[in-house]
Amino acid sequence: TTTELAVNVQDYGATGNGTTDDRAAIQSAINSISSGVIFFPAGDYLIGNNGSGVGLTLKPNVSLISFEGSSVKLLAGDNSINLLSYTNPSTTTAVSNFTTFISNLFIALSSNGLVLDNCADSDVVNVKVQNGSGYGYRVLGGAGTFDEGTRLSNCSTNGQTYGLFINGADWGICSGCSFTTAPSGALVTVGTNVHWKFTGCEFAVAGASSANPSVNLSSGCKDFIFTGCVISLNTFGMVLRGSLHIVNGCYFEAGSNIDLYLDNTSKVVVNGNIFSSTGSTFSVYENSSDYTNAVGNISNGTITLSGTNSASANNITY
Repeated sequence: TTTELAVNVQDYGATGNGTTDDRAAIQSAINSISSGVIFFPAGDYLIGNNGSGVGLTLKPNVSLISFEGSSVKLLAGDNSINLLSYTNPSTTTAVSNFTTFISNLFIALSSNGLVLDNCADSDVVNVKVQNGSGYGYRVLGGAGTFDEGTRLSNCSTNGQTYGLFINGADWGICSGCSFTTAPSGALVTVGTNVHWKFTGCEFAVAGASSANPSVNLSSGCKDFIFTGCVISLNTFGMVLRGSLHIVNGCYFEAGSNIDLYLDNTSKVVVNGNIFSSTGSTFSVYENSSDYTNAVGNISNGTITLSGTNSASANNITY
């Protein structure tokens, strides 16, 4: 490999015609540099299977970017693949840190759109993942600090089984993202995940008939902050577990059961939200939870807190 700063995938034989398998050509471009930028001219790039269930294998410090204003689609030739994927081979050395930037790409028809496994300092901007059978964005972590600093901005999923899936990863930010039409969950976490912030995001499953929550946090979650988000089209809007969460200034609509379900939580602040789901009996409901502070909300359903140290004040029910 060279240290060339930028390469064009078409210089390595990628056609972008939507019918020729461009996987090998694009992978050659990625492999050709140790750091820098991979540029995609406008086109539809068909990505086949490398034989191991992966389309393109990413590299640390190698960014994927389309030309400004151009339309670039990465189309999976095999619905079972992870279209973009990187797994850090080590969690004990900083040499393998994944520092990259992925921007302005449209990913369609893959199982999983983007998989980051034990990657630090990853920026994903203006990426759309649609109509696949798995996860739009799958962020995995582990021991140490090599799973920290994932930032998604203006990203979306539509028609994926899952929107964003987080398992054991810390310190993430999602800003202006939309995870919709995700029947198994728009945001799903597993394991221990701490310090995630969601600002101005949208979460929706396939519809109010889906039993899966739009947002479903595992018991190992801590310090999740939701600000100015929309939670829609679900049976359960948010199911929060863990501790030290904040739900502030969010809008809940088109739910059919409970908008915000606090399941074994502790120290949760719920303030300034609008709960407008006409089908929800409960706007906020505690189950084996305590230290919830619900203040200044407007709700169509009841706010039911059962924790000994939980408090509710200045809420309006209509």
